[in-house]
Amino acid sequence: MVNSTVSGNHTPGSAGGIQFLQATGTLRNVTITENLSDSDEDQIGTGGGIEIIQASDVRIVNSILAGNLRGALPNDCVGALNGLVSEGYNLIGSCSVAAQTGDLVGEDPLLGPLVPSGAFGSTHALLEGSPAIDAADPAACTDEDDVLLLEDQAGDARHQDGNGDGSAICDMGAIEFLPEPALLACRLAALLSLPLMRRLKSKARPQPAPSAAR
Repeated sequence: MVNSTVSGNHTPGSAGGIQFLQATGTLRNVTITENLSDSDEDQIGTGGGIEIIQASDVRIVNSILAGNLRGALPNDCVGALNGLVSEGYNLIGSCSVAAQTGDLVGEDPLLGPLVPSGAFGSTHALLEGSPAIDAADPAACTDEDDVLLLEDQAGDARHQDGNGDGSAICDMGAIEFLPEPALLACRLAALLSLPLMRRLKSKARPQPAPSAAR
């Protein structure tokens, strides 16, 4: 799974976000947040964000796994000893995964609300000051074929200089933080494209045949 958001799901049972059953794979630049297990709070469901069972081998890198609940309690993963392995540069909340280089454990990711991002699904923007900004491993910002990611889930360019230090580095999670100039440029480009698209559509419409003279 690459450049994806898993959020807003809830269940009275287990695995509020994702369940891995004898599975293998890697979560790359994924945001898993605001999912809920044990929604009826009967103490049966577990794994607010991720549940891993039966000897899976799941890797996670450059991702955000935080802000998920089991009932009213923080619970981002369960069954980590069955096969959730950090490959570093993740922001992880309440989850018993052995921290690796670049991991941020127990920090608030400072995410905006879940909002639609057009054809790209719904996403959580990184807010100003988020510790996930420019905190990923640039060498690991790749897809399943290890090809460098050029865009985030919303279609914006990867490797923005989000913290203004002069270095454009990949952010953790599915979405890049857009500094104000980049955000304005994206919005301006979108606005400028609207009249052009309307003109193109207008030209493409069939014109009525001229009426015969009486």
